[in-house]
Amino acid sequence: MGFSTLLDIVGATIIGGLMLLSIHQLNQSASENSSHYNGDLISQQNLVSIVELLEHDFTRIGYCENVDSMVSPEDMILAADSTSITFLTDLAQSASNFRGNGIPDKLVYELGPDVNETPNPNDKILYRYIKGTTKDASNLGITQFRIHYFDNMSNLLPHPIDTKKIAYMQIDLKVEDCYGYDTANSEKTDLEKFPTVFWRQIRMATKNMNR
Repeated sequence: MGFSTLLDIVGATIIGGLMLLSIHQLNQSASENSSHYNGDLISQQNLVSIVELLEHDFTRIGYCENVDSMVSPEDMILAADSTSITFLTDLAQSASNFRGNGIPDKLVYELGPDVNETPNPNDKILYRYIKGTTKDASNLGITQFRIHYFDNMSNLLPHPIDTKKIAYMQIDLKVEDCYGYDTANSEKTDLEKFPTVFWRQIRMATKNMNR
């Protein structure tokens, strides 16, 4: 009787241990799924914020409230590279007043260095600033910002870019969660899981650049 009872206890302990292990795995899986969902949601929200600003600025290339200060289409873009662009535009005077002040600004978009303060080894700084002023930077998990340029015959322009020939642009943007799931990646060597979202704007152009 005692031996049988001991076997029952051992069997119950093993079964209980297996059940606890299963519950732990289920909790871990649920936690991971929740982290992935939250990370993916944050990445999508960050992407939307960046895209809205990009589209607003890029569709206003060459715009000026004072039409007498507008330049010809071939002079609207001042410098262009695969990860940077400088162009003339008349920035909004305030968040509530989208009209410019009539003075063209030299607006710069420039992909900067790695952030280094987050576990994600790939996230970089994206600068947006008026040339000659302090660089404004955003860290929204951008891991890719690339621009392709085309002429009015849809031919891809080779580097170095002749800005006078630019008629259209293709913008590739990738955003990742900066922290990932279960991150302990101070040396940036662990294989982490970073939710990723991608956006591509094909043949972006502005009516001011029509040639």
